[in-house]
Amino acid sequence: DYSLLELGGLDMMKECIKFYMSYKKVINNQYHFFDVIGPDEYHERVNDNFFTNYSIKKASEVLLKYLPKNDPFRDEVVNFIDKIYIPKQDKNGIFEQFDGYFDLEDVKVEDVRKRIRHKNEYWGGKLGVATKTRVIKQADVVATLMMFRDDFSLKDIKNNYNFYLPYTEHGSSLSSSIYSLCALIAKDYKTSYKMFRQSSSIDLGTNQKMYAGGIYIGGTHPASNAGAYLGVIRGFAG
Repeated sequence: DYSLLELGGLDMMKECIKFYMSYKKVINNQYHFFDVIGPDEYHERVNDNFFTNYSIKKASEVLLKYLPKNDPFRDEVVNFIDKIYIPKQDKNGIFEQFDGYFDLEDVKVEDVRKRIRHKNEYWGGKLGVATKTRVIKQADVVATLMMFRDDFSLKDIKNNYNFYLPYTEHGSSLSSSIYSLCALIAKDYKTSYKMFRQSSSIDLGTNQKMYAGGIYIGGTHPASNAGAYLGVIRGFAG
């Protein structure tokens, strides 16, 4: 619904881009973004998060498309887009979630789950059980691939889905619907349906987390419901 841009969305986007222009770190004539948090909240204050950098670039492209032709800000945006650093794929076609992610302890979700001492323990933060591992809270790289799916090949999507799935704990209600969509593309139908049911039934007595540490995070989940809707319309129904 592009009318949202006319109702204030474009102005907000412009201010966000101005902020990131001021926040960038210039290395070898490329713009990097340090000390950020992507969707995966188990890893805080990371550098060059793939989701973050790619989203900044795409938002800048949308802004450029809708800015008036005589707006002097256009030239700044063009220069900004050209220099935004996007993490490259490794030899297996995997996009590194953030700088240094591949260097973290290579353990899966169940390995980390055995390390918790209290059922409501938060996995992230400075001393979290997942912080120094590859285990992530929710879809991050996979979310990028689904948000901008036309930018990536089927091979890219499949490779990154298969890589990140064993590391994803789905500790956020926003994760399962994204993985459901991606699993359909990867032809992993069993996981897709499982993730869809998890997303669509989240407010119907599932085992969704109600606390993160001492913070209550329960309540209803309209974004997860919207994700389930997308799974039906853009996923199962084609």
